[in-house]
Amino acid sequence: MAAFLSAVPGFGEKIGEPPALPRIAVLNPVDLAMEGEGPRLWGDLVRRNLAQSGKWEVIPVDSVVEKYRAYGLEPDNLCREFQCAYDAGTVIGSSFVLFGTVTALQEFYTYTLNLVHLPTVQTVWSRVGEVVRRREGNPAQGVQTVLGDLVGQLDPMELSLESKGKRGLMTVIDLNPASVYSRVMAERTTTHLYGSREFNVMTQQELNELLLAMEIDRTALPNSDESILNLGRKADVSHMVASRLTLDNQMYRLQMQFFDVTEGKKLRDWPSPATSDFQKILQFEKKFFAGLFKNQDDIWQPAKERPGKTRWWPTVVSGMLVTAGAVMGYLAYDAHKGGEAEYQAFLSAQSRETAVHHRAQVEGLDRKRNWLGLSGGASAGLGLALFVF
Repeated sequence: MAAFLSAVPGFGEKIGEPPALPRIAVLNPVDLAMEGEGPRLWGDLVRRNLAQSGKWEVIPVDSVVEKYRAYGLEPDNLCREFQCAYDAGTVIGSSFVLFGTVTALQEFYTYTLNLVHLPTVQTVWSRVGEVVRRREGNPAQGVQTVLGDLVGQLDPMELSLESKGKRGLMTVIDLNPASVYSRVMAERTTTHLYGSREFNVMTQQELNELLLAMEIDRTALPNSDESILNLGRKADVSHMVASRLTLDNQMYRLQMQFFDVTEGKKLRDWPSPATSDFQKILQFEKKFFAGLFKNQDDIWQPAKERPGKTRWWPTVVSGMLVTAGAVMGYLAYDAHKGGEAEYQAFLSAQSRETAVHHRAQVEGLDRKRNWLGLSGGASAGLGLALFVF
């Protein structure tokens, strides 16, 4: 059935009447596993919660179908990218268009949502997430609740509609063989970039058409920085995110990389730990983007390794342990020298009592030397290990 839903007149105001609600178009979320339109319930759920919030005016599906057919367009065409969402809003006559995906993977659902503002030609709100399936009753109850809450709280008065300057043209290169997992990763990555509002984003359809014209197989690209940068230059983009997901012996690994094509350098490289839980891979991907644009002064410098938190205490404790080890090493050496002196005195003793005394001193100093030597070595070794790791 129809993939589209729109809203009615917006922002007009008459004296004595409340201002008209902003108009919005909702496109039924796409199921990336089926590569087709997801269950109608997702679209109906979004529409219902938007209407119940009282902040939007939503037009019925039948009216949108009629509008599309009046323009000679097919209302069932799928849409999960900015350009087709913008085109849909233009045909329908809405100021906002909401589109996204909902896909079932293993034991959970993953979703993306994007809100396009047509007057400023930009995405002004985005969400990415995953929800565990319920084991009893309706397995989709959890994701239905999350989606309903998200759009129910979506307030047009809280949206930032100011046009932001862009750093350039960005695209996402999915280096994985075609699968539902690769489509999910590419969709989520693109949604993160829309949400940042830092770049104009080349859609996956545009990139695919470009790769086809250049006869380039993305999955056959060498695993090197230069091959990614060369592809970015051919695509004429300023920046690129490369995503490579591998599965070996039931263990997933994800490598996320961020390139400045114009400057010819890699700005961020995060390889994930191996895991059998794909949901952890998605959490890793969200963490990659969570800090990508927060501290921009740091981001626009080459960062070849995964960033970590700066901790002062390991350095201090490490120094204390190494110092303690050195002190105990000196005391062990002093005990050793004392033991040698007592041993010589033992050898030259003239009476039994004197010999017994010096022998006891030798044994005591030997025990002290051994204890200090072992403790000092352990302390210094632990300090060095803490400093290195």
